[in-house]
Amino acid sequence: MRISWVTDDKSFPSLVEYGTFPGKYTESSEPEFQFKTPPSKFPLTFAVVGDLGQTDWTASTLSHINDCQYDLHLLPGDLSYADYLQHLWDSFGELIQPYASARSWMVTEGNHEMESIPFIAESGSTSNLYYSFEVAGVHVIMLGSYTDYGEYSDQYAWLKAEFECPYWFPTKVQKTDVVNAD
Repeated sequence: MRISWVTDDKSFPSLVEYGTFPGKYTESSEPEFQFKTPPSKFPLTFAVVGDLGQTDWTASTLSHINDCQYDLHLLPGDLSYADYLQHLWDSFGELIQPYASARSWMVTEGNHEMESIPFIAESGSTSNLYYSFEVAGVHVIMLGSYTDYGEYSDQYAWLKAEFECPYWFPTKVQKTDVVNAD
């Protein structure tokens, strides 16, 4: 699920509540969640933890991460150790649901996530295995450690283009959109 919106209303915190009926978040056979969006400006707290897998230590690690009340979790690979096995992706989803349903998680692949899916290329990337995004004035670049990164690779060309963009145009895609709008 992807939820996005733009608002200038500063009188309320950015909070998304969802349940079975608008305004009514009780009496459901499914669990109810509240999602905290990252702030629009500093301060911003990142949690960076990779290689989670699904071991006895994973639940403890997730609990410790949650205690720090982070704004955004960066997970740089080796999410579930699913290795193309759907039932392991399902059990990983159940394991992280209480955490990933409450705060933003941004992930990239490790050696256990070689599959890729179609990707919305707002960062100018042609892959979901490497991309960038903006949060609270920070330009975050997620690189794929198991994606070709040699000098003539797509990832290298994309990263080089990221660094060549001026700060007011975070990506070449956005720069092109603004220039073509004239």
